[in-house]
Amino acid sequence: MKTGWIIGGVIAAVVVIVAVVLVLTLGGDDDGDESPNGTSQNQGPIGGQGPNVAPGPDSGGQGGGDGRPSKQEVTESFSDMMYQEGISEEELAEAGRTREQIDSYITCIVDNIYDDVSIETQEALANRDPNVATNEQDMIVMGEATNQCMGELL
Repeated sequence: MKTGWIIGGVIAAVVVIVAVVLVLTLGGDDDGDESPNGTSQNQGPIGGQGPNVAPGPDSGGQGGGDGRPSKQEVTESFSDMMYQEGISEEELAEAGRTREQIDSYITCIVDNIYDDVSIETQEALANRDPNVATNEQDMIVMGEATNQCMGELL
């Protein structure tokens, strides 16, 4: 049974979690002119170069073999949606976080939910559709994964 839960809520929660970590880790260096190690701040979807998400295990682009999208497709789409919600390269740099840490967090979430959520939820994520209502169990699984993967941000 579908409920009023919308996938966009999980995306927003992930953005909030990342934002809280960024706020808590902002130190005295708030000039924001350079990112750590002198790297460019225009990388990945924000800079228009596509997602930098490392594929997890069994994440080929051919789909899950049972009609569901591949883990890589879900991961890349989840990443795109999250970055579109407002995480900027500048905020990451100011907090001393790297794009790789955020991508690792997203990959961890997808690795933890992929086998436990419905095909409909996987398809909604892969299709970058945050407005699809999903069932309560999928939302619980996704919420637990966002918490379990927090270590990727620290």
